[in-house]
Amino acid sequence: MIFRFPGWGIGWFAPLLALFAPVVAYGSFVDGSIAFGVFWLSVGLFAALTWFQQRWAAIPLIIYFLLALTGIAISFAATGFSVSLLGKLLFSCSGIYELVVWYRSPRDELFGELVSEDLP
Repeated sequence: MIFRFPGWGIGWFAPLLALFAPVVAYGSFVDGSIAFGVFWLSVGLFAALTWFQQRWAAIPLIIYFLLALTGIAISFAATGFSVSLLGKLLFSCSGIYELVVWYRSPRDELFGELVSEDLP
């Protein structure tokens, strides 16, 4: 595994998740919520793995964002509109989009490397 910038798409939120998810996990453990603590630790781990070009780590992150969208939709239905929910909705949607684009794009396209087409 080589530490390398994952590309500009997910490069803005992967460090945020990798740094702040363990902080949220710690708060969950302190509050006695072991399940949420483990969940947030795994989010931080998968986000950190994107910096080591582990594309498979995008799949659980996409699933986590889809679960978050489900919770946001339920909150919208139960409580109505709020700016906080709108921010969470936009963050989750952009996260899913960027992860899917990163997961599906060829490796050379991510870094702008020039590859000769006439090589075998």
